[in-house]
Amino acid sequence: MYIHEMIRETNQLRGQMSPANEAYFGEMVMYFRSGASSLTEAKGEEVLLQLARRIIKNQEKNIAASEIFGDDPKAYCEQLAEDVLMRKPRSLRDKIKYYTMIPWVALTWVFFIYMITGFFSKWFGGELEYTQISTGSLLLIAILSIALIEGVTRFLGPGAKGKNGQGQRQGQGQRQGQSHSDRKGQKLELVQEDEHELALKQELEQRQELQLGQGQGQEQVQELLQEQKPLQSGKFNLKTLGVYIGITAGIGAFGLLLTQLLPAFTVSPWDSLIIFIVGVAGQKFIFGRKSKS
Repeated sequence: MYIHEMIRETNQLRGQMSPANEAYFGEMVMYFRSGASSLTEAKGEEVLLQLARRIIKNQEKNIAASEIFGDDPKAYCEQLAEDVLMRKPRSLRDKIKYYTMIPWVALTWVFFIYMITGFFSKWFGGELEYTQISTGSLLLIAILSIALIEGVTRFLGPGAKGKNGQGQRQGQGQRQGQSHSDRKGQKLELVQEDEHELALKQELEQRQELQLGQGQGQEQVQELLQEQKPLQSGKFNLKTLGVYIGITAGIGAFGLLLTQLLPAFTVSPWDSLIIFIVGVAGQKFIFGRKSKS
């Protein structure tokens, strides 16, 4: 679907909205079309189209847009754009798959390390070294791997930049106003006043970039929009970081206690190798991880 086709359908849906929904959706439009998000223009228009469809669908049920997305459309759009960029799972099925995959991958490579250390002495003329592993330590590794990934994506991903990143982008937009402002303002006027002229311009400039029929992108956006809960703004907060570190430390302490209570077992390097191979195969065939390129 081309950008001008998405814009045309979005404008048609916008015309069917109630005044309150139209005003709410207008703030979403300004967010994505003003360059405030890190999404490409094509992806931004795809998100807007899905949002417009959802607003109309719920409007027929007498549900206002603010009830679906929250009182702050900008905050919702910020988080949604971050989730689209990071391909963060939001459907229940994908969440289960995602949070199962993280400890699976972590434990796979833990057994790879056990395998290497076990064979190490054999390679230098000694005996195979067997490793005693606590069930509690494996459980601790699984939980901490999820906590680590969540921490990295929350505090070091796009959401970590929060206001600073967006302030820089907006500041750059103002400092580069002479080169970008005129062109973006011109583009916004063309969107609202002359769709046919915009269509010609978009097709000439971004013919290859506009082809979005690859399915995966649209499915991802639709999944992100499935949840009825308003998204929370991903702003960096020292208090939140402190709470997160405290919870992680608590999990670590609890895990150390579990290592004393839960049984342990011994594995040979060959056992670790088999587990590692099964783990790698699972990453590929069970979870079906795909390249992000």
